[in-house]
Amino acid sequence: MTWWRRLLGAGGGSGADAGDGVREGGRGGVPAEVPDRLVEAAPPAAPSVGEVYPLTPAAADDVAALLTVAPGLGPVGELVTTGSGRRVLAVEADAADLLPLWHRMRDLHPTTGLWPVLIGPDPGDMFSALPGSGDDHDDAAELERAAGLTVDDVWAEHGPDDDDAYAVDARPPSALEPEDEPFGVARTRGILALVPGAPWDAPAVLGWNGGCNVDVTPAEHAVVLRHWHERHGAELVGMDADQVMELLVARPPSTPDEALAVALEQYAYCPDSVAQGTGSVTDLARTHAPAGSWHLWWD
Repeated sequence: MTWWRRLLGAGGGSGADAGDGVREGGRGGVPAEVPDRLVEAAPPAAPSVGEVYPLTPAAADDVAALLTVAPGLGPVGELVTTGSGRRVLAVEADAADLLPLWHRMRDLHPTTGLWPVLIGPDPGDMFSALPGSGDDHDDAAELERAAGLTVDDVWAEHGPDDDDAYAVDARPPSALEPEDEPFGVARTRGILALVPGAPWDAPAVLGWNGGCNVDVTPAEHAVVLRHWHERHGAELVGMDADQVMELLVARPPSTPDEALAVALEQYAYCPDSVAQGTGSVTDLARTHAPAGSWHLWWD
């Protein structure tokens, strides 16, 4: 009895009595057809973003207005309407299309008032404003808190201690060697959230909890992003469920002293960028701070 007959439980007769609809028409006695019960069914198609985040009737006008300035955008879902009434829309795209889509919607921000943010294929529970997060997020209060804070308040709260070894040993690099890394949040098919507000407001609106291990609040994220936007033209590209934030930077520092100043800010804001990254603030100043893209990750 051949291996495939034992697998199918067939007798040793000809193809006519082999059972299960198997015919011996294949080469070397291998069946030409495999019974349906042994064929693995194709996985069901993944639901679209519009099915996962269906539009409410109240969102129809917003979507219609959006499509007049962004025709062909594709199925649009409603990620959430926050407690203050801010409606966050969402579209989905393949990896190769995510950054072009981000640039397109970024250019339309002055018209739409919606800032594009890549949030990965699944936001998980990292965004307190989204249904299912288990958190009670007040976006209006968080935005008000951000408006009342300065970046110096954030550095005072999160800056390194006077005896912090990484900060004490920090020196300007001898030369700048910027390393521009690709945006990790665009490596796979994912969701682009369209968030009402300024480019730096999205963490406060969505209640992004990246950096929760060092107690960075959504309001403080917004304050740091506002500071870097004003100082360096930094724009939020993505923030995801893995506590990764990625920025496109138009005016990175161009001298060793400036790069060191930025690297110290990045270390204060995201200690893991050194402790689990470059290993020193000086190396952060040499490679990361002068780059045209900044990648921050909290473990």
